[in-house]
Amino acid sequence: MNYDIKCPVCDTKDYIDIVELQKYPISNLGLSNTKKQSLEADVFDMNICICQNCTHIYNRIPVRLDYQQNNTTYFTNAIQKKYIKEFTADFMNKYKVQNQKILEIGSGDTLFLKEISQASNDCVGYEPSFTRDFKEGGVIIMSRYFNPLHDINDNFDWIVLRHILEHFDTPYIFLKDIINHLITKGFNSKFLIEVPNIQPSLDGLRVNDFIHEHISHFSIYSLKYLLQRLNLNIIEMFTTQENENIVAICEMDKDYLNIYHKSKLYKDNFEHIIVKLQEDFNRIRTENNTIVIWGAEGRGAGFIKIVKELFYGDEYIIDSDKSKFGKFIPAIGLQISSYKNLIDKKIDSIIITTALGKDNILQEIKENNIDVKNIYCLSQFGLNLI
Repeated sequence: MNYDIKCPVCDTKDYIDIVELQKYPISNLGLSNTKKQSLEADVFDMNICICQNCTHIYNRIPVRLDYQQNNTTYFTNAIQKKYIKEFTADFMNKYKVQNQKILEIGSGDTLFLKEISQASNDCVGYEPSFTRDFKEGGVIIMSRYFNPLHDINDNFDWIVLRHILEHFDTPYIFLKDIINHLITKGFNSKFLIEVPNIQPSLDGLRVNDFIHEHISHFSIYSLKYLLQRLNLNIIEMFTTQENENIVAICEMDKDYLNIYHKSKLYKDNFEHIIVKLQEDFNRIRTENNTIVIWGAEGRGAGFIKIVKELFYGDEYIIDSDKSKFGKFIPAIGLQISSYKNLIDKKIDSIIITTALGKDNILQEIKENNIDVKNIYCLSQFGLNLI
């Protein structure tokens, strides 16, 4: 039965239909044994559309298919076998793939893993069309669907997805689950991804290239869009077999990983600094009679909001910008005064609320001969005495 989906790459639903194909059979998942069975076989419509957001081409009313059976009709001919052999050799040579751990999702007839295992690589593949698990040389095949949440229990050097992503209605979610699991485990696998290139089909009007098994039809741009959305750094991307396939070599973006791993630390640090600022201000407020807070808008207002409950009510709120004099801080209700009001007064402590404007404020304090005992400035450690 058909069902309706959003764009598999960008998850939007802004599309233009480019071809409607009615009553098409399932082409690769089982041939009929008799003419009667053939004529009674299920047929389904396809609406091939192009996403107006990311230009990805896909069947927006796909059919749910089960690849976990032993009568699939995929066939690897001599030309394809030669291509896999040459492609694998080039890949291993360029990226020094030897004595490494390889995971392939959707291994098909296992030719890729058999080739790559010859360089003393330990290979694991998942292929639901096989009827049993087996081991052959350096290759282990699991005869079931790959589960990103349960099947990555080792730090694989490479995760390979060759001619797999076009079968998913949600390739973003599938890859995101893999990446999240890798990050959680502290693994740092690289990716080898290969998909059919839709561009020759478009240029040649090859309408018969649209089959139910392929929900997605990637271009270089739409594959790049997907990988960048996943925070994958594309090491290289190229086409093979006379532009019929797109290959992407990727790794998780190091800047993204750096921020991701620090996110919990940032949370803890911000919670700590709020408490520290309140403690420091309370100490300064307790030990001093005359308190000036210099910097009343933006960053200054943020600091005042944090410590306002500790105010005595006689604090000066000062700013260098004369356009703010006499006005009030939004949602706080404190009036802003001119720094000139401090001249000829004895000030116990001035708190500078912005590190960016600190030097200018210190210069104004000096030029106006403001009499102050202590000057503090906000930092990552709290209120620091200058």
